Amino acid sequence: MDKLILSGLFGVFLGIDTFNEDDILLFRKPCILNDNINSINFFNKFNICLNIGFINFTPKSKINNLKQNNNQLRKLEIYKGSPIYDILLEKDYYLPINLKKHNKNIIYNYKYEELKIKKFITYLVSHEKVFNC
Repeated sequence: MDKLILSGLFGVFLGIDTFNEDDILLFRKPCILNDNINSINFFNKFNICLNIGFINFTPKSKINNLKQNNNQLRKLEIYKGSPIYDILLEKDYYLPINLKKHNKNIIYNYKYEELKIKKFITYLVSHEKVFNC
């Protein structure tokens, strides 16, 4: 990795696709769930910016699968130095959480530009128990 970083590697596209076993089988991915998590941790260890490919909904989606995806997605951080990081800072769209815990990257709660999106997110969060999430 050191040679790649010295030669200019700063980011990679990583096709994670899912964080649940059902979809890994559906997509016929040659990996297990921990491979996805380990891949993210590996690149984070080297401070490599990740562009993650992810498929949250399929015709075979189940609430439990979406819950598993959501639980892992919430753990991801925005890479300091990525274009979206700069946009969030510039537009003041973020609400940082526990900055002392995350010295390189910051986990965000977003301020939403469009009120309908904020209402939709609020609705989903308020109905998590209805869907056993």
